[in-house]
Amino acid sequence: MTAASTAAAAATLSRPGPWGIGRYDVAGQPVFFEVGWEDWRRDVAWARAMLADHGVGPVKGDGPGGTGGGSPPCAEKVGGGLIVVSGMPESPWFDPVETAARELGAPYSIGEIYAFEAFRTGLYARRLPITMIFGLDRTVAEGLRGTLADGPCGCGRAGQRVTLSEGE
Repeated sequence: MTAASTAAAAATLSRPGPWGIGRYDVAGQPVFFEVGWEDWRRDVAWARAMLADHGVGPVKGDGPGGTGGGSPPCAEKVGGGLIVVSGMPESPWFDPVETAARELGAPYSIGEIYAFEAFRTGLYARRLPITMIFGLDRTVAEGLRGTLADGPCGCGRAGQRVTLSEGE
């Protein structure tokens, strides 16, 4: 028995039931919804294409986390990691992004959506070969303001304008 044979055997099993249950609030009331396996697979495919289009992938180069054989990853945009900023209840929206990063071979780190977590997100972005911060919310962006002016691209949340530079 190997990891590959176990994964192959698991892939043949039927997938009864939903992938998970999601939740959002409307007027202060929780609304629950089912996320099926087909929904999840479509979300992973979308996230994989979006991340690849932004250069997220295996890190190449001699920089931090690189595989050798080139310049630091940020200099050539030849792949890089991802930071996913999310909260646990947001798993239906962010798990496909994490799965896509793994499928692309990209290193990724998790940051939470609280003000005190801006430090961790900034630490990852400065010290690791990060190409994108995905799910950046206003609270964390305000904590990062002015610290990542030439850093990774950010992908914020609907209805929130986030900037990382001081003057905006």
